[in-house]
Amino acid sequence: MKILAIHPGHNATAGLFEDGRCIEYHHEERFSNLKNHTGFPYQAVGHLLSTHDPKGVTEVVIPHEGFMAHLFTEPTQNVNYEDLPAARAMANLRRAMSLIARPIPSATKLKFRGLLRRKMFLKAEAQLKQILSDRYHLRDARTTFYDHHTCHAITPVYFFGLDHLKEKCLLITADGAGGDSCSKIFLYDPLLGSYEKIAHSFYPASLGYLYALTTQYLGMKPGEHEYKVMGLAAYSSDDKYWRKISERLKDLIQVNTQSLTLESSVDMTEALPALKRIFDEQRFDNIAAAVQDTLEERIIELTRAAIEKTGVPNIALSGGVFMNVKMNQKLIRLPQVSRAFFQPSCGDESLGIGGAASRFIEAKTQLTPVRTMYTGIQYPSSELETFLEKSPNARGLNIEKTENIEKKTADLLANNQIVARFDGRGEWGARSLCNRAILAKASDMRSFYTVNDMVKMRDFWMPFAPTILMDWGPRYVLDWDLVKEKALESSRYMILTVDSTELAQDHLRAAIHQKDKTLRPQMIGQNDNPSMFAILKHFESLTGMGGVMNTSFNLHGYPLVGTPEVALRTFVNSGLRYLAMGCFLISKI
Repeated sequence: MKILAIHPGHNATAGLFEDGRCIEYHHEERFSNLKNHTGFPYQAVGHLLSTHDPKGVTEVVIPHEGFMAHLFTEPTQNVNYEDLPAARAMANLRRAMSLIARPIPSATKLKFRGLLRRKMFLKAEAQLKQILSDRYHLRDARTTFYDHHTCHAITPVYFFGLDHLKEKCLLITADGAGGDSCSKIFLYDPLLGSYEKIAHSFYPASLGYLYALTTQYLGMKPGEHEYKVMGLAAYSSDDKYWRKISERLKDLIQVNTQSLTLESSVDMTEALPALKRIFDEQRFDNIAAAVQDTLEERIIELTRAAIEKTGVPNIALSGGVFMNVKMNQKLIRLPQVSRAFFQPSCGDESLGIGGAASRFIEAKTQLTPVRTMYTGIQYPSSELETFLEKSPNARGLNIEKTENIEKKTADLLANNQIVARFDGRGEWGARSLCNRAILAKASDMRSFYTVNDMVKMRDFWMPFAPTILMDWGPRYVLDWDLVKEKALESSRYMILTVDSTELAQDHLRAAIHQKDKTLRPQMIGQNDNPSMFAILKHFESLTGMGGVMNTSFNLHGYPLVGTPEVALRTFVNSGLRYLAMGCFLISKI
């Protein structure tokens, strides 16, 4: 069975899967160079079907049971989702239904709203099938649509191989909204190969909406800049300044510990006026701290209640809310939690993995754990050499072919040089995991300011992150034994923060949160990324340090680079001096 999984929506992705294995998985933004690309992943699908025989695709999986026709428009620029006509129409419908249903929609009215949406989606489904047939010649492939939150829930099962865990696990999802839901909880039994839904929270009680609307109130972009609010939250100096704000926010959303659901006194999709009454005349950092505290407390309360009710201490978490790495750190500290698996890049971009898994499980096909984010395109040296010979952007640059690019890179890093890296298979997801990265010596704060000034232009309160040799975990991570016991697998993907030791605060000074001294690490072993591991080991031999600063290779406002063309253009148009591209070291003369 060969599956083409397509997520047409915010952070569009597409992947190819065969007989339980993930062959390739791609972020559309890596092709379009449009950050958080919203729409149908035309270029990702086109790449997959040009490099693999489309006649072999027997199944097409869509991890949604409804979407809108505007997603099939091929963008020529980075269009704001809210500016699209269909999105505005949907927003107007939502507002009208909210007026009917205030203060909170009843189950009947939610069902009615769902029926209206479903009618709008029928046209989109027909259009999708037409595109699959006419453009991609997938006339004989079976198309299956799966529930959004069920796909979120199954994603970490497939990614981490939880079907091999041999222990029951709670699958917990939380996001802004998907279908009629903002959260679901499943009880997964790997011995039976079954997952049973035990809780379902409707989207008007969404913690994701609460956080997104706070992001909007603070003048940032909802659906993209929530991480900035999270980073800002630590700068509030005392809880006496934000505690009252937090208590008022918690009045909006509660946890029903019996039904394991989120409940709200208002419709969170239309809660901005209510939030303005709470936030007006409050400092921005105190607002950020209050909403972060509210999110943490409510998710922790929901998780703890689910564990106590089921007696299952293992948890797997997915959905955009779990991109909140500070909250994830607190979840693994819960004494009720034995093991925690956080889906890397767990927003909607990972839905295709859950969709493919749903179909494999349905067909009783054994899953081969994914366990890697390096599922993008790899460019051979011959192709890179031809590209560099022909590219006009390469003119005037010094290009040196080397047999040991890892040693060259480590030498530069040890000598306080900043190096962009484009090597191996591209990583999908929101994080740089060193194959499309900017690397720097983390012990020198000049690295932080230089990278920020040359390329990133991040807000002053936002930290960079470190990539650390796994062996250095005990020396750099406070409570490493707890992290190792509960969340070792997740620590490889920058999906949770940890507290730093004094040694880490010295060696990784430019790659920690400057206020609370936490790290968002990529812990790396030899088998995780052999080439990057070699760089770190040589850097260790030169400096006596076990980690470097790692940030995504992109210009401000653009996604992680996806092609040699974009990588070289980014290099040329930045203040960077060195680019390690495959076996070539490129420098500005």
